[in-house]
Amino acid sequence: MVLNRVAGMPVPMPAAEVSRGRGKLGCGGVRAQRRGGAACAELLGVAGPSLAFAAVVADPNGGAQRPGMATTANGTDLVNIVAPDATGLSHNKFNEFSPVGRGVVLNNSVRPGESQIGGMAAQNPNLMQPATRALLEVTQQRSVLQGTLEAFGGKLDVLVANQHGVTINGLTTLNVGRLGVTTGQVLPQVAGQLRLGVTQGDVLIDHGGIDTQGLDMFDVVSRSIAVRGPIHDSSRAAGADVRLVAGATAYDPQTGHYEAIAADESKAPVQEGISGELLGAMHGRHIVLVSTESGVGVRHDGPIKSANDIRVSANGEVTLGGPQQAAQEAVAGAQAVGGAGMQNVIAGGTVSVCARGHVAIQGAVIAGQDVDLQGKSVKAGRMSAQRDALVTAADGVTLDGPVDAKRHVWIGAHDDVVIREAAAGQNVVLLGRSVTAGRLDAQRDVLAAARDGVTIHEAAAAGQDVVLQGSSARVGQMSAQRDVLVMAADGVTLDGPVSAQRAVWVETQGDVAGSEWIKAGRDVQIGAAADLAGAVTAEEMQQLKAHGDAANRRRVKAGRNEPAGTAAERPAAAEQTVAVADAMREIGVGGDRLSGLDAAPGTPFGAHPQAMFDDPAAQIARSARSTATAGGHAGSFMRVGDGHIAKMTTSREAEIYENYRLALAGVIPDTVPPEEVDWRVGVTARQRQAMATFKGWAEMKGQRVVVMQALGAEIAPEDKIELDVKIGASTVSRTELIGAGRTRWQALSKKVRLTAADLLRGSRSLVGDDRGYTLAGRTSGGIALDARNSRNSVGRSSESLIREALDRSPDTRWRNAQHLLGQLQTIREKMHALPLTFVASSVLIAIDKRKPENSVARLIDLAHPVQPFENEADYEKVNHRFEDGLDKLIRLFQQVEK
Repeated sequence: MVLNRVAGMPVPMPAAEVSRGRGKLGCGGVRAQRRGGAACAELLGVAGPSLAFAAVVADPNGGAQRPGMATTANGTDLVNIVAPDATGLSHNKFNEFSPVGRGVVLNNSVRPGESQIGGMAAQNPNLMQPATRALLEVTQQRSVLQGTLEAFGGKLDVLVANQHGVTINGLTTLNVGRLGVTTGQVLPQVAGQLRLGVTQGDVLIDHGGIDTQGLDMFDVVSRSIAVRGPIHDSSRAAGADVRLVAGATAYDPQTGHYEAIAADESKAPVQEGISGELLGAMHGRHIVLVSTESGVGVRHDGPIKSANDIRVSANGEVTLGGPQQAAQEAVAGAQAVGGAGMQNVIAGGTVSVCARGHVAIQGAVIAGQDVDLQGKSVKAGRMSAQRDALVTAADGVTLDGPVDAKRHVWIGAHDDVVIREAAAGQNVVLLGRSVTAGRLDAQRDVLAAARDGVTIHEAAAAGQDVVLQGSSARVGQMSAQRDVLVMAADGVTLDGPVSAQRAVWVETQGDVAGSEWIKAGRDVQIGAAADLAGAVTAEEMQQLKAHGDAANRRRVKAGRNEPAGTAAERPAAAEQTVAVADAMREIGVGGDRLSGLDAAPGTPFGAHPQAMFDDPAAQIARSARSTATAGGHAGSFMRVGDGHIAKMTTSREAEIYENYRLALAGVIPDTVPPEEVDWRVGVTARQRQAMATFKGWAEMKGQRVVVMQALGAEIAPEDKIELDVKIGASTVSRTELIGAGRTRWQALSKKVRLTAADLLRGSRSLVGDDRGYTLAGRTSGGIALDARNSRNSVGRSSESLIREALDRSPDTRWRNAQHLLGQLQTIREKMHALPLTFVASSVLIAIDKRKPENSVARLIDLAHPVQPFENEADYEKVNHRFEDGLDKLIRLFQQVEK
């Protein structure tokens, strides 16, 4: 007879199952090697997980991987693990592994001693030295882990692998560093390495749960995982990292790395990778929940609490129904986040949700660092960030609660943006097909830009500038410590008072209606017919203008030099004049796209320069179109003189233009030294004044101004085709930017600028996929949360654009290709000879359809220059990509047939 501790009564043991053990005094003699829970259950007439698998049975065919079986002084199962390999791994095979009663002791001791749960135990005769890791591979039946799993002797990392499934129900550990449970199959590997392939099986954490006290890590890797009971630390120290990975996966237990593999199609499809019930609470140092299979998600109704971070990633839906609390970082990435939604996501670090589908967050999102939400659509309530709040969506964004950030609030969507209110310590930026907001407050700038209308029901207030751009604009109160600028093609309605310390500019082709007063410290300019019910005051003079008729039912006052009661104070129409000076009209943004082919030089395309932001890239956000003259030049610029551009750029890029001006002749546009601008360019007095202001803005932003030739200025507009072709990284990834010494915000700002440009141009690549932008560090075990990596060299889109451009002039197609080919080869040769390359750059190509000899190709946008003395390895890597891009572009022109 043998005592079945689960049943609480003795059961017969067949004689065939009794074998002689190899243990010494206290462990040897006759021991019972139990046959299996099924036989026990059959004898007792009962069934259930705990009874059906009540045994620890070594695999008789395990050979060198067959452990020895014994018992301790008090009858607890003792497993003499096999000798470890050179890396410290002890690989043990079992038919069954379902400890009962007190649990099981893994004997990792080279001397006898006292086990905490088993009493006296002999040394392990298999060991010359203790193992550091133990793999317990189970081959026959499902395992049930309950009681205590103790490593006697040296501390062990333990991995239980059972393809048939594992149930955890009331498990604790002693002297175990890392506990892993998987349904993976051990794959062939090099000696000392361990890799498992998960294609089937499930892990159930039942109502008894697991106590992680003493563990460093608790890992579960299975095709599916169900959590019905708690994962907790009874000491409340929460010292263990908790990671649950579901799906067909290749898994390295030593490094923790995993990657999705093809699922076994013969097995039933999985509906949910990870499912958690209300009682399945989680508490850990770091918590990671991952579902790797396409369309398979994560649902967890119970609370999740972490002293550091919570990270959820899935290729299906994610539903987190209980309160999630973390002191560091909460992250979710999925195809869709919704259902009951995430409630009360609280982190001392970053809260990040990255979804390929919809995101719905019903409760508050509070972060000690950043809030970053990305999805097909986003719907959320209150958001608060100690740094930045960023929301992007391919469809729309609806934020029902207030949003506040100590630094920046940036909300961008391809469709409509609706937000209750937003407040930021620096900038508030809203971009969408339409933008509707209640109240917007920023210590620096407020920008709301839309292809359709912009509506601010209550107020927009800024410590610097308020800028609104859309087809129409309707706004309540506006106040700015610097300027207020409203640009709307179809009309502007001002429902509340407007005040600015410097200027109020309203630019529209429609009408302006105002029911309250307008007051500016300097200028008021209305670029349309205006019907204003309140007083209009420009305190210090300088301009009080309107394009059309200005009807005003109160008083109009302008001029610090005009005495009160003179002609400057009159309730009449203002002057018929242009709202923005010609030089101001020359300022805007372009680049990173096919240039505006039909826009004539001088077409207004930008905002007035005083409203330019430092970040997060309102420069591009405010620009809906470019001009052929300035096409391709990224950054802010203005046209000066005849055929030249003043470009605002970084100090580093400006130094390249200055120091390599002669060496790169024929490679970059001809630049003009600052001291020669007046006599070589021939600027007008108005342009000279605008240039001085332009340089001042650049200095405030820590940038410089370079004057260069406007490529293709001699080509007639009707004959000109311009292309801006990327030849380095299509878009610099955040990894590369941070590696180049940029801050996290600067790296994020790069993405923001580009998505803003896409948004206003109607591009479908809002989330950055088509641009190839990747979120550095935002992968989890090989699951890229963004769809693509950075696109290098000349892509298919560039190739098709070039071919289409050449085909538009069939008579000169081949001659244009040959003329441009010679210039591209010159660029390649000169760049190869110089100790200089660029992380990302462009070739601007201006094609003259009638006169190929006027066609020109030059290297522009010298983004992030790299020189070998800075970092040889980085230089070689970047230069290889740069030169490879040039070579592909050259081959493309070489393939043009005569």
